Amino acid sequence: MDGQNIDQDFDATDFKAPMAGFGYGLPLWRLYACYFGGDLRLISMEGFGPDVYIHLNKLSSSREPLQT
Repeated sequence: MDGQNIDQDFDATDFKAPMAGFGYGLPLWRLYACYFGGDLRLISMEGFGPDVYIHLNKLSSSREPLQT
């Protein structure tokens, strides 16, 4: 996709993300993963930087019904 095709009325300052930049992203995702019986791990790879690994159990083995 070419950057020239962006809508001319789009202004990046119009987007307001109330929690952006405060460091809530990874802790929230870890909370979600733990809720579904999984985990989130942040592992530093020397020479490459950090990698994030998420593990989720099968949703079918969940005791709580996820569909209404």
